[in-house]
Amino acid sequence: TVVNGCIETTTRIWTATDACGNASTASQVITSTDDLAPDFANIPQDVIIECTDALPTDEPTATDNCDDNVDVVSNDVQLPGSCPGEIVITRTWTATDDCGNFATASQTITQTDSTPPTLVGVPTDGSAACGQVPNAPTVTATDDCDPNVTVDFDENSVPGTCGEEITRTWTATDACGNTVSASQVITVGDSEAPIFTNVPQNAEFECDALVQIAAPTAVDNCDPTPDVTENDVTTPGSCDGETIITRTWTATDDCGNESTASVVITLRDRTAPILVGVPQNGTIDCNDSNPTFNVTATDNCDTNPQISVDQFGGGDCGSDIIFTWTATDACGNQAFFTQTITITDTTDPTWISAPGALSVALDCSDAAGLAAAQAAQPLPNDNCSATADIMITKTAGAFVA
Repeated sequence: TVVNGCIETTTRIWTATDACGNASTASQVITSTDDLAPDFANIPQDVIIECTDALPTDEPTATDNCDDNVDVVSNDVQLPGSCPGEIVITRTWTATDDCGNFATASQTITQTDSTPPTLVGVPTDGSAACGQVPNAPTVTATDDCDPNVTVDFDENSVPGTCGEEITRTWTATDACGNTVSASQVITVGDSEAPIFTNVPQNAEFECDALVQIAAPTAVDNCDPTPDVTENDVTTPGSCDGETIITRTWTATDDCGNESTASVVITLRDRTAPILVGVPQNGTIDCNDSNPTFNVTATDNCDTNPQISVDQFGGGDCGSDIIFTWTATDACGNQAFFTQTITITDTTDPTWISAPGALSVALDCSDAAGLAAAQAAQPLPNDNCSATADIMITKTAGAFVA
């Protein structure tokens, strides 16, 4: 047998010899060639691995009918997959025998991204007072395959009977569409009572005045329209015409927090009564009875003011009688009115006894005779005066009463 490259030549020679030693030969030439490709065994299956996994190292085996040591080489062709984070590797093995016959086998290795990103910096659930909710932090994401993961933020508020519940959600999506979400729930409560503004100052009014007090306004850190109620408590003042009103406003927010504001309104009686039916000044005769008058009084607060009257003077002709009316209400306010009545006397005196003419001849120097004449004077009477002045007039040298 002679081997020349991949051609094997085998020459078979037969020799025939008889009894006398005569011999002859015959031969056959057998030429063997190799036109069969090697065979592969244990070819690795197609696999899908994560982008961070190491590439598999499994190798197939190759056998040949002629070549006991078949050369096997491998080659990888890399192509992008269905998403930016995916790579498809086609690994091809080629087995070649000494005669150049070859066979191939291949495996598809898909390096994909099926792992979602990891969110970093997501805050834990918490609570906050109304108006003091912290700003949302910046949340980032890392990914095994995508270096630039997009993080979306969403915030949703659900109002409750008291405050609200805020849900903040961050969602990270990598280039292959893998997503991960994380949420923070903030329970917003209200522990602060409303605050009153423009609370009016304490005030005083007349008892019959129209009381107009502007109500204060209430603001709240959570409730834009807290409920405000008003209540008056009335108590008597220091006198019957005085009333003290304590007006209280109560503001209540949606969470039941309350605050109050109050003002004291004093209804006082500082106005004096008004006298009604007071008479004008006048005159009366000395022997007339004092006049009577029906004087009444009205008051803005007291329905029954007290009236008193005082009298001064009177008696003699020409003197005055002064009447003073005083009206006093329950709070001591007083009104006064004075009337003056002048006493007059228009009636002449009369004589109780009037002796007849008395003629007495006297010497002008006769004092005793003059005294006797005066003793015989008449007795006068007057309707006003208890006494009457008697004048003696001397005429024609005689005393005439």
